[in-house]
Amino acid sequence: MQAATVTRRLSAAALCALLVGSVALAAPWPPGPHGRITPPKTPDVGRFLVASRSIRGNFFAETVVLLVDYGPEGAVGLVVNRPTEVALSEVLSSVGNLAQREDRLYLGGPVDPADQVTLLLRQTEPPQDAREVLKGVYATASENALRRAIAAEVPPAEMRVFAGYAGWAPLQLDGEIARGDWHIADGNADVVFESKADDIWRTLIAEHEGLQVRGPGAALQAVVVGSPPSASP
Repeated sequence: MQAATVTRRLSAAALCALLVGSVALAAPWPPGPHGRITPPKTPDVGRFLVASRSIRGNFFAETVVLLVDYGPEGAVGLVVNRPTEVALSEVLSSVGNLAQREDRLYLGGPVDPADQVTLLLRQTEPPQDAREVLKGVYATASENALRRAIAAEVPPAEMRVFAGYAGWAPLQLDGEIARGDWHIADGNADVVFESKADDIWRTLIAEHEGLQVRGPGAALQAVVVGSPPSASP
């Protein structure tokens, strides 16, 4: 039986609040150190699309997208660094036991944000009606899966709920990548569920650009673009 899809209508005011807002970007990024060239990764399920600095003034500026589907029919992803101030209880009133939780809705993309809700779960056992998109991370649009997660008291740190998604027609994403709109990075569950949303793009773009420093006795650490490196003690 096909899983029931979560379709809840957001108010026009809430939808406008989610979609409004763009971030001005800095000047074009410099080449990596020593002219080093790394073979580019190809898009695939479980990989990040990191918006390049060439994307300015639109929804995808400074976004990181987790690909949850990619193939001949196109691609689908979820923006992982666009949290909103909207509580889940405000938009999913039919799902019980949400009023006591602190979960906030994430804006997954500009496609169908008023109607399409997708759940990401970080679990050791695969939930029903879900697809693994990263090791131990599952995506589903099943309302039953959301109800089970709430009933099982899955903590907010292991669950993300997204309104809308990012979608591409066949070969559209490949063209954007070839144009330099996106960098591709391996997906990481810790980034999705543990990193601060404001840090995700800046850290990943810095890693891509090769702006790294080595701290005393520490592994390589990415320098956040636009912030001076902290002084060594």
